[in-house]
Order: sequence, then C-alpha cells, then structure tokens
Amino acid sequence: ITVLPSTVGVEELSTTTFSVKQNSPNPFSTNSTFEYFVPTAGKVTVDVRNILGELVYSESTNAQQGINRHQLSAS
Repeated sequence: ITVLPSTVGVEELSTTTFSVKQNSPNPFSTNSTFEYFVPTAGKVTVDVRNILGELVYSESTNAQQGINRHQLSAS
C-alpha cells in the first residue's frame, strides 16, 4: 500500500506522526479496509500500485485529525 507520495509501509498506528495499519482482510479479493493516523486534518491521497509499480487505484479524501478508516473496493 502506498499512501501519500513517498510514504510506504505497514506499521502499528502512531499517535504522533503519520502511520498506516495493516489492511484487513489480507489478502483481499473485492474489499479491504485499513486505518491510518494523521496528526493534523488535511487532504490525503491513497495510491495503490501493482507489483510492477503501475498505479491501479487512486483516491483523495479529506482526513480528520486522528485515526481514519479507508475502504478499498476492487469491484
């Protein structure tokens, strides 16, 4: 999962810096949800790339300060 330019990874949620939690279920076929934390409210872009690095999904949303949830749908 790539969230925001140049930020890649899966970690436990931090309460002081941007962080992303593991998606569930993993692997997924049609739907998956993950949580992320942002220290301040603002625009967040979720980019998903395939194993070749090609962009297969992109969505921008306004995140609230704190923990947010994003659902991906492959249908």
